[in-house]
Amino acid sequence: MSFEFEQPESIENSAGGWMTKEGLYHFIVNDINESPTTKDHKPIENALGIKLEVLAGTNPDQVGKSIDLLFYKGRPEDKDKGEFAKKKLMRFFMAINLLKHHQPGAKVKIEPSDGVGQQLCAKLSYRESKDGSKKFLDISFADIWHVDDSEAKDIPKDPEALGLIDASNRKNQQQEVASLVDV
Repeated sequence: MSFEFEQPESIENSAGGWMTKEGLYHFIVNDINESPTTKDHKPIENALGIKLEVLAGTNPDQVGKSIDLLFYKGRPEDKDKGEFAKKKLMRFFMAINLLKHHQPGAKVKIEPSDGVGQQLCAKLSYRESKDGSKKFLDISFADIWHVDDSEAKDIPKDPEALGLIDASNRKNQQQEVASLVDV
């Protein structure tokens, strides 16, 4: 008995439309989910689910690919009292123009869905799950920047996409995320 089939053009594992490589990237926010769930549809408490799409980056073969991320609010019972999670959220919200200034300890209320369509830059790296059973791409520390931040100046960017950003959401060097947030 035999089995006949046509071979594909490539046998490279492309992971479909999902990112597979570490690097520095220019992204667009495609979705912000205020009620994210696990793969088996259980709610994930105190988190935002973020879907980003690569516009440009240090690995051009990742352009057009997506990544799903979770950002947590931070909790008092966290080992650092939730400060790192809060910092990561703050840098994200500043990068996508939902918050303009850092006011330490101030409570703020924003509409996350207003960030859909905004652009940002970030560094992605692989990290291990808490139990060490798998590796996955995630934001490296809190390496998230507004597209105009000087720390993001060497990150490849899509000029056409940058041209679509409203002038009120562009920044000059005095308004950088890096200078407004203690890292």
